[in-house]
Amino acid sequence: MSVTLIDINDVEVRLYREDGKVFTSPGVVHLDSDGMLFGEDARARLRSNPQGGFDKFWSQLDEVPVAAGPRGIRHHADIAYRHLQHLIGEHGPLKQVLFVVPSDYSRAKLSLLLGIAQALQLEVTGFVDNAVANLACRTLQHQTAQFLDLGLHRTCVSRLEINERVRFASSQTLERSGKNHFGDIVINWIADCFLDQARFDPLQDAASEQLLFDQQDGWVNQLRKSAHINVGLEQHGRLHEISLARDELIRALTPAFTALAAPLAASADVVLSHHFAIYPQELLSNLNAKLAGKTAALETVMACVPELLSTANEVRLCRSLPHATMTAGRNENGS
Repeated sequence: MSVTLIDINDVEVRLYREDGKVFTSPGVVHLDSDGMLFGEDARARLRSNPQGGFDKFWSQLDEVPVAAGPRGIRHHADIAYRHLQHLIGEHGPLKQVLFVVPSDYSRAKLSLLLGIAQALQLEVTGFVDNAVANLACRTLQHQTAQFLDLGLHRTCVSRLEINERVRFASSQTLERSGKNHFGDIVINWIADCFLDQARFDPLQDAASEQLLFDQQDGWVNQLRKSAHINVGLEQHGRLHEISLARDELIRALTPAFTALAAPLAASADVVLSHHFAIYPQELLSNLNAKLAGKTAALETVMACVPELLSTANEVRLCRSLPHATMTAGRNENGS
């Protein structure tokens, strides 16, 4: 039996196959009179043409009406349907799928997701809690652990109980703590650097703002490894160049990361989702946390597929997995 995992996170939706191949698509759609763009193509228009951009349909999966769009788009569930349809068209056909879902997904969201999948003629074999999947493959020191799952618009903090199995206990959603919030801080800091060093404001022009938006993650990741980097943006044929410093980036982001520490318990292991990996280690160290491997959770879920299969009459949400400490050393640093 061939099962494909679909990991739902609006930073990027991931398809994971049994052969280890991973396909990703940012949880972004752009709608205009010409139709729909998905993933990276949609992200490339978010700042230059923001009116047509949607990036909340996975975090706010519901049937609340959205602003007028192309024919057939009524609400976030319709947009999520189109995004999954696009992924199936690009990387399908898919038959049996198992969804890895955020810990704060309600029964209503799971029901909608199941309906969307069935409308796309997918056979859903089950749902798995993302936090449980990420913690099940790690060596842990305490009997409780907390997992921080970074999304575009929020961070979900899940508490788990650890013994022979890893069990979900509760979750808390931190608003204004997602990747978009961090990105706005970074963009404003970089724009200030351009103003100070090059007398150039990239936020005054939609095209240059889009370029800055496109480059920010790459520049942040470079500063994770280097104390200084030289960067540039081009506007109307003129290249504006500046230097960025890691210690200044850390200073800009420290308040946002300090806010993440508020719900963390000293007596629990803390693990961060792989989406935190682009940020400097100094910021992560303040949380006394370790990073999850990029595909470790997906590997763990795939290994547990026989246990996770739902019955013909019920599609289950799995919130408990064996604590696979024997394989943790291999998975913790998975790429």
